[in-house]
Amino acid sequence: MIKKAKPITVIYLVAFIEIAIGFCTIGGLALSSIFSLSQKPPNIFMFVFISAVISTSLGIGLLLAKNWARKLLMFFSGWVILTKLLIFMGVLQFSGELLTVVSNPAKNTLSIVYHATLIILLNHQAFKKYFFAKKP
Repeated sequence: MIKKAKPITVIYLVAFIEIAIGFCTIGGLALSSIFSLSQKPPNIFMFVFISAVISTSLGIGLLLAKNWARKLLMFFSGWVILTKLLIFMGVLQFSGELLTVVSNPAKNTLSIVYHATLIILLNHQAFKKYFFAKKP
């Protein structure tokens, strides 16, 4: 029988994922800059860097049980889903990704599933209770 996961376990897992995404992205940007591998224009480079910092900050905020981190992660998850859907519809097009090992449709599909799951979980009553039960 599968046991139901406690909200704290799921929150820590999501926080770890967000922090890992941020650190890996920042590390990749640093390495590509050091070795002059980046083909990205400065504005795209900064967008990716700022996104990585936000991801890391949200992960740390979740670890500290900050409700602002829960709300912002749900907002940004909705934004990512909208962006990925627009990419699938051909309305938006991006080029020069850092990671080219995985196909774009696979990355975008995984991103939609991950972020939709985040919205559902973080909006669930058990998860909200965890954030409101913690004292600031």
